[in-house]
Amino acid sequence: MPLRRPATAIPAQSNTFNAADADVIFRSSDGARFSIHKKNLEITTGGFPTAEFETDGAPIPLTETFETLELLFQFVYAKRHPSLANTKFEVLAPLAEAAEKYEVFPAMNICHIRMIKFLDNKQNVEHIMAYAAKHNYNEVVDAAAPLVVSNSIGDVVRLLPPHLILPWVCYRQQWQDVLTSAYSRLASCNVHNCRNCNGVMSGTLMSNLNLSSLSDLRPLIETGRGQCSQCPNRLETWKTDIENQLKGIQSFSGFF
Repeated sequence: MPLRRPATAIPAQSNTFNAADADVIFRSSDGARFSIHKKNLEITTGGFPTAEFETDGAPIPLTETFETLELLFQFVYAKRHPSLANTKFEVLAPLAEAAEKYEVFPAMNICHIRMIKFLDNKQNVEHIMAYAAKHNYNEVVDAAAPLVVSNSIGDVVRLLPPHLILPWVCYRQQWQDVLTSAYSRLASCNVHNCRNCNGVMSGTLMSNLNLSSLSDLRPLIETGRGQCSQCPNRLETWKTDIENQLKGIQSFSGFF
């Protein structure tokens, strides 16, 4: 779904980009005009008209909003660029896409760095995964992949370009193999046939063990402890073994 922002008053002319000697004018999708110097666009971008391109003074319409372009054009001038450190995701996401679209190289770099930071709170993961896969940011793709591995294959495939579908299937199969191993090894933990622990392992643990819980087994272990003295140690051994298997999983980009 498109990211939505509260409506704000849009100026007819950007106060930041209104130089009298600017030689090209852009118009945002919501009607604001930006007066820009072609030479700066030619030096810092790859997707805007070159200095030789004639517009006869007519504004060039762009599909981005005033808010996005007001940030984007700051990256084409020789001055300290916005750090985007406190930029909200609903502002950063369209900016990142615009930077890629127009190849605003200084913005492209900082945007992908900031995008990966939003994975820390595990929100907008699907959006970030799609952005990174589309624009070949392997570092971001690899950070996002474990967070969507529990999603259905169909849901993730819709986020990916066609050439990454088979790599995703191979990557996800690694997690599925570890899960299968976890189920198998869990069944062997209760070798002393403790009735209480047998109920815990076959009930609480087995019913809550899935691709999502594999990444952090500690809460599962805490809720699944029996009351005897032997099972906790066996569960810790099981947990350590599964964690070691997860460490051996190849990154998503390793299948590209």
